[in-house]
Amino acid sequence: MRRTFFVILASGFLGSCIVPESTHIEPTYHLLSEKEVEDNNSSRNDFHFIEANESSLKNTFYLSEVGLPFYFHETKLFERQTPNEIVFRDSHRWGEEIDEGVGRVLSSVLALHMNSPFYSAFPHRKKMGSYFDIAVTLDRFERNSKDTVFLKGSWEVFTTDFEYGKVPVLNGHDEIEVPVKYSSSSTKMIKNEVHSLSQSLHKFAEKVAQSILLFLQNN
Repeated sequence: MRRTFFVILASGFLGSCIVPESTHIEPTYHLLSEKEVEDNNSSRNDFHFIEANESSLKNTFYLSEVGLPFYFHETKLFERQTPNEIVFRDSHRWGEEIDEGVGRVLSSVLALHMNSPFYSAFPHRKKMGSYFDIAVTLDRFERNSKDTVFLKGSWEVFTTDFEYGKVPVLNGHDEIEVPVKYSSSSTKMIKNEVHSLSQSLHKFAEKVAQSILLFLQNN
């Protein structure tokens, strides 16, 4: 009788320990793209004069760590629903540190438009012989309630030889808005959002590059 009772008790205990089926959803990881240059090629062709400067390597640069608000260092993608409210998405995340991803795209597009023989960007070491130091700060870089992405940022450019002192030779700020292509699929909509974020970086980098090229042309 005691043995029967033990078997019943043991079977009841094991039955109560059955682990319920997991509802965890593996997140999708996203990367900003360097390849979104569709409408940027036309402006690149306007600045062939930079080739004359290649011997002096003045079209080379180092992009320092991109300045971002603290909440950007969360790996989850987010959108700004109101001026004072952002919402994070658990199932969609960045596949790299966002400041490094932004720097990777910006430096690649800058090098493309400046026809740079070499360049480097944080977190990599500055390459010897780089002529410009470029600093970028982004205050806004997200999708907003209007189904567009909005980038607001500033930039400063220094020469590494201090020919112009320790003050920036160029600086500026830009606000860029890019529409997000609508899709009935929420997953596809997120991909379109990341695509538009990449495009906003391309437009921002293009403006910085054009300012630098004009500076080289006039100095």
